[in-house]
Amino acid sequence: MSNNIKSEIKVILIGNPGVGKTNLINTSLGLNFDSQYISTSSGSFRTKKLTIDNKLYTINLWDTAGQETYKAITKIFIKNSQIVIFVYDITDINSFRELDDWIQMCQQNLDPNEYIAGIVGNKSDLFINEQVTEKEAKKFADDKGMKFALVSAKENPETFELFLKELLDGNPMFASTTINSTESKGKIELKNTGPEKKKKKFC
Repeated sequence: MSNNIKSEIKVILIGNPGVGKTNLINTSLGLNFDSQYISTSSGSFRTKKLTIDNKLYTINLWDTAGQETYKAITKIFIKNSQIVIFVYDITDINSFRELDDWIQMCQQNLDPNEYIAGIVGNKSDLFINEQVTEKEAKKFADDKGMKFALVSAKENPETFELFLKELLDGNPMFASTTINSTESKGKIELKNTGPEKKKKKFC
């Protein structure tokens, strides 16, 4: 891993449109789940603070577009990511099958020594309609050397936060600050950085 440790950790969510990347970020920040699908057309991030064993981590959660049209833009946002989370929808087999394409994109744009990656199967609350079994997804993740988790942005947003903590915990490449045990845990900080601002920057 790189010795170039930064004070803020860039976490990027990547996957097909409609898998729930935006809702995973928003609900992990305590915001409401949005049942209406609105495609992400650019990239934006929100900042969240996570506490693990009295160590405070500041992470920037980046949302990205999944449409083919915006893949060139997504490649720009991938740069300098330290954690990449590949997201698929357990009720959509195509979103799972196309993970290989997303993984290849990251491998082409990131130094393998500069980041770690994980795979998330979202919409576990819809398990009755699942098209990808947990066993199948877990084997895929193991073959790729990545951690895996089933999550639900709608019903159990804390599962995504726990996965983030699992990726962060004990990894020397991520900067943290030691805090007093009496300080508030799970503190959330939002930054006003919307898609419009990022569009202007990269268009």
